Amino acid sequence: MNNQTRIGIVGCGGISGFHIGGYLKIPEVEIVALCDIKLEVAEKAAESYSLDARIYIDHHQMLDREKLDGVSICTPPSSHARIAVDALGHTVNVLCEKPLATSVKEAQTMVAAARLRLRFLMTAFAWRFREPIRQAKALVEAGEIGEPIICRNMFICRTPEIARGTHGKQELAGGGVIMDNGSHSADLIRFILGEVTNVSARMATFLEEMELEDTAQILLDMERGAQVIINLSWAAPVERKLCALEVYGSQGSIFASGSRLRYRLADGDWVEPDLSEAPEPFARETAHFVRCLRGQEEPEVDGVDGLRAQEVVEAAYRSIQKSVWVPVKRSKV
Repeated sequence: MNNQTRIGIVGCGGISGFHIGGYLKIPEVEIVALCDIKLEVAEKAAESYSLDARIYIDHHQMLDREKLDGVSICTPPSSHARIAVDALGHTVNVLCEKPLATSVKEAQTMVAAARLRLRFLMTAFAWRFREPIRQAKALVEAGEIGEPIICRNMFICRTPEIARGTHGKQELAGGGVIMDNGSHSADLIRFILGEVTNVSARMATFLEEMELEDTAQILLDMERGAQVIINLSWAAPVERKLCALEVYGSQGSIFASGSRLRYRLADGDWVEPDLSEAPEPFARETAHFVRCLRGQEEPEVDGVDGLRAQEVVEAAYRSIQKSVWVPVKRSKV
């Protein structure tokens, strides 16, 4: 591999800015191509970040003409599988935004394509790269809070504008808040507590013009016995975004948010480490992707993790349809 790692971006709106910003912090990375079906969106991204990158409106042309080491896929979820399989077919490694796909079947196809081409597929679960979450996982794995008993995860924010964007359209997003933030939740719970066995879910829509669910509650049974509650909403008028994870074990408790960690072991006092110098999660995620591209590390989160989250999400939707608990069927990989 030459000295510079060559990156392409597919989908230049919204979330792509975090990927581009992360890559720009890495001296050995060159963003050589930007692709968006809307030419003006790709051109605006190039101008905003002062990128000397070639512009494409067709990812096929980008993959045919560019020699890429990796691509970030930042398009609406309905196109993830198609673009990822095409990139992997050109032997290009992939960092794909969450949710990995809009169905388990699509996710399976993506994982199979990566294995066939001997390339890797990373799912962009940025919450795994937040320092409070990483430290919470370490505490649980070390047995510091004993056996986990109850866990609660919340992604709650008032975002009525979401109904007018990609997230509010079934044909682009594949689902509402369960598909979107729910994939984060499913991965976070798996990351901290292991595999999910059964799911029960309910959903509702409160925002005007929203054709998909904007609020949901999901209950999970975990393989090791813990019980989990997930609350998701784009409609609840909270003062600020409420994104938090609480884990209560037999010997202690943990509270983790995007920037803060508090924990209490046995009957001791609450401890709150200073995380003010923690790396920005998207920068950490893209840096890890680049180190994997350069053969320096193995992916911490891969396509199988995206597939497993999709299996939980799909089970949640089945539970809603049938109003029953649904077992999570894990695909053979």
